[in-house]
Order: sequence, then structure tokens, then C-alpha cells
Amino acid sequence: MVQKNILLHTPVAEKVAGVYHTNGKDVWVMTHEWNSNNFFAYLVTNSGVDTVPIISSIGSVHSGITSDGNSVGYLKFSPNGKKIVSLQSESSVVELFDFNDSTGVVSNGMTLPVAYSYAYGASFSPNNSRLYISYFGTGGGSPQPGKLFQYDLLAGTPQDIINSQTLIYASSGYWYCGLQNGADRKIYLSRINLTFNDGTTLGAINYPNKLYASCSFLENDLYLSGKYCRYGLPNFIESYFNCDTCAVELNGIQEIGNYSIKIFPNPVSSILYIQSPTDLLKSIELYNLFGIKIYDNLYSSTKNIGIDISPFTKGIYFIKIISVRETLIKKIIVTN
Repeated sequence: MVQKNILLHTPVAEKVAGVYHTNGKDVWVMTHEWNSNNFFAYLVTNSGVDTVPIISSIGSVHSGITSDGNSVGYLKFSPNGKKIVSLQSESSVVELFDFNDSTGVVSNGMTLPVAYSYAYGASFSPNNSRLYISYFGTGGGSPQPGKLFQYDLLAGTPQDIINSQTLIYASSGYWYCGLQNGADRKIYLSRINLTFNDGTTLGAINYPNKLYASCSFLENDLYLSGKYCRYGLPNFIESYFNCDTCAVELNGIQEIGNYSIKIFPNPVSSILYIQSPTDLLKSIELYNLFGIKIYDNLYSSTKNIGIDISPFTKGIYFIKIISVRETLIKKIIVTN
């Protein structure tokens, strides 16, 4: 018999996060107790939810200032399950911890200095090297719009990480809210204009693995076709976006290269043909949307190749073709 709406614990703050156990099958679901410094990690297996949590008492006490404003703020795992960041919005507390994805224990906390008003959203880059924090700003009679910051987690010591704090963008007209990795390896930002009458586009960090301005943040990147998104973005198991073992950085999964090399048909259901009018082809690799290599082959003396695509499930893929004088990355659509 399936049961639902079973209360596991109360009171807790307005935050929940999920990541795979180190076995790659089970899932840790994390929340934070209210009026305490306790993290609660629940293990979800194919047998159900273990109702006895792993409790880690570490970091600051999550408690209210006015209207429980510190219950707001993201809790987010790194995609590889080795870090977790916790935000308390009203006091702008941002704390970064180690996480043991085998035992569920949170440890080794560090506090990032207050950078601005109302810390709200958080996301790690797909390769786990950068941390992004969005600050809402302030409302009231003289509203202050949001800001986006980056931290380099490869900088060295905790103090080096703190010193790496970089302002990526200061908005002139929007409060900044949720941050979330996408399957295209961008990090998306929800935001609201200062009069609460717009939310029809998302901002995006186009190359989140890159440092500083090279991450290429655009405040108006994705139009939602007249739909609205304001505070939050969908919550995912962050492991879906892990790319620290990806075989290649596909420039944010964008098509690159000149197009003397021909690829057809596209969309494709059976044989994909690659023709190079001048250069000998050296290698061909195929990647899914998560940047995981699913096919590769080396060549030595050919300009024309046919690849059987039929074993792959339908969807979007990226093919990387290296010839003697150029590299081409192109999106293909498999329809079988």
C-alpha cells in the first residue's frame, strides 16, 4: 500500500535539496530544522524513505528576525554531491559545507561574508568548480535591485575562496531570485522587476564553469512565451547536472566550427552521413545533453562516413567531428 503526506519532522525552514548517494541509486533528501543548527538528511531507497534521519549539528542557527525571513533562501548540493550551500535570506547568511554522500554527514563549514541584501538563490557550476549566489536586493520605498556573485571553489584555502568573490552583474531594474542548473549546462535565474509586473524572461549564466566575466551572464536570455516565473525555479536532484567527469567542454553545448563538413540527414532515424570535401576525418564523438560521451571512433584515411544512429533513443545530441584542419560541433536530432 502506498502512503503519502507522512510528516517526517517539524518545524523546518523553507528549503529542501536532493542528491544521489555515492552508490548512484539511492537519494539523499536534505532539509534544515528551524530554530536550530541541525541538518536532517533522509535516505530514499527502492524500499522507501528511511524515517530516521542523519542529523548534522553544524553552522548557524536558522531562526527568524522579522516574519521568519531567514526561513527563505536556497539549500543546494553541488552536482557531484561533495558540497552543500545553505542561505538565510533576511540576514544574508551564506554557509558552505562539505557533504559525505556515503554517510549523509555535513561537515567543515565556512561562512561567506555578506555581499549584499537578502541572499536568495544558489547554484554550483556543472563541473563543481564555481558557486553562484543571487541576492534579491531590497524592497520598500527605495527598492534596490538584485546582484549576482561568483566564488571560485578551486581558489585554494577557505580564505582564498572568500577572496575570490566576484560581482558578475548588478541589475538596474530587477530583484534576483532562484538559480538552477539546466540540461544545456547553463544556470538559469528567475527575477522580478521592481513593480512586480514582469517575469516573462529568465536570466542565464551561459558558461558557468568559466571564471568571472567569461561566464557570460545575460539578464534577459530566455523568453517564456508570455508565461511568468518570479521567485523560484523547479527543484531537481542536482546529480543530474554533474559534469566534473565529462570528457569534453562543448562550449556550453553550442555549435562551433565552419560548415565545410556536411552532416545529413538531420533529424536522423537510422544512418547519419558525414562528408568532408577536402580534409581527412580523424575522429567522431557523440554526446548527450549532459555532456556524457556515448560514442567515439578514430579514422585515418576517409572523407565519408556513415554512423548507425538507430541504437540511440530519440532526443537531442551533439556530434564532435575532428578533421585534419578543423573541429566541428553540431546538434543533431534523433527521431527513432
